[in-house]
Amino acid sequence: MSEQLKKERIENAQAARGRSPAKYNQRQRSTSANRGYNTTGPDVSMLEASIGELRRNLAATQNDNDKLKDTMREMVDDYTHQLELRDETIQRLENSQPNTSAFRQEIQDLENELRIVRDQNIKLIRDNESV
Repeated sequence: MSEQLKKERIENAQAARGRSPAKYNQRQRSTSANRGYNTTGPDVSMLEASIGELRRNLAATQNDNDKLKDTMREMVDDYTHQLELRDETIQRLENSQPNTSAFRQEIQDLENELRIVRDQNIKLIRDNESV
């Protein structure tokens, strides 16, 4: 498959340079301007194939990078949302808890009242025993 792509790329490159449908070979011309520059040799075609492959690799890498950036953004957004929810829950719990000092005072009052009732109960028991 890659050989097929290389051949098509070479053919497209030759067609882009104005080649005739008969695929006129530049090496058949004997002008001095073309002697030092060989565009159809194996070195140039290998370089073009390498460049094409590198471009495809670069495009794939950029695509992977974009996907990773999107995933990272989603993860950051999810984590930020979780933190916001936790903050809201903590604040709600702190606001919903009644004043603990009021509870402590009520507990102390109830303990005092319980002591008074016990003392009265003990007095009543003693009074009943003495009768």
